[in-house]
Amino acid sequence: MSTGLIKPDRLYHYCGVTGFQGILASKTLWLSDAYYMNDYTEHIWILRKAIERLSRVANDDPRKPFSDKLTDYILAMPVHPYICCFSMAPDLLSQWRAYSDDGAGFAVGFSASSIHKHCESFIPDQLGVRLMSVEYEDSVQDQNIDDLVAKYFNKYVSESRGVHRPTEESDALFFRAAGEIWGLAARCKNHGFMEEKEARIVLLPKHRIIPTLNKAVADVGTSKMFFRVSGQRLTPYFTFPFTAQDVIEVRLGPKNDARQMRYSVEMFLIQNGYDVGAIEIINSEATYR
Repeated sequence: MSTGLIKPDRLYHYCGVTGFQGILASKTLWLSDAYYMNDYTEHIWILRKAIERLSRVANDDPRKPFSDKLTDYILAMPVHPYICCFSMAPDLLSQWRAYSDDGAGFAVGFSASSIHKHCESFIPDQLGVRLMSVEYEDSVQDQNIDDLVAKYFNKYVSESRGVHRPTEESDALFFRAAGEIWGLAARCKNHGFMEEKEARIVLLPKHRIIPTLNKAVADVGTSKMFFRVSGQRLTPYFTFPFTAQDVIEVRLGPKNDARQMRYSVEMFLIQNGYDVGAIEIINSEATYR
């Protein structure tokens, strides 16, 4: 299975002028509900694949009871992943046009290793957070699903000794298996987005099982959740703090007036506690106007 490691150690968050000011002044990124992203198959891409592959198991196959039960758990798990997106590409025209005021904004370059360390220490209300690269290749995604299913089927056979009836142990096993598939879904996308070379911070809320309801519910730590209005939608998000040292580059978009903007950017960074001498300020090379 892909490890999701980030190479090289530089990630770019494309944003407009307002976003640039807010992010760097507050030293905070937002992890937003994945279902509000521009890819309408976000997160359900892998879930559909997993359910489709599980459905292929024939009635006379000994894996059939396991596959049916796992499908039920996948469908019943009410997970809302929260993500913050980066690109490993520093000067990508499609990113400028889509996320940076049509090229008039910025790409903030972060140290990937620093962001990774913040993920390891970011545990409000036991929320699990990881930094990972996005997998686009269909063949790799399919293999990852098959590996997960095989792993948990083998555990199921070992623990159940061939007795296909619900037990407390088997419920916990199906819950873990469905959780891992949801986790895989958080870092896989449709291959049509491959150009973005995306990496992302992913927050997957921990879950608990309420025995009286016999279902999983999200324990998201709502005291840490915020909401913003985006278009005509109310979008939930979590905040993710970083330090001034984590910013190692600021790239000006192709429509950004570099001669006037560079001075403003330098003064803004200094006023907000950044070491301008340690940050590369670079103009985009894209010839877009």
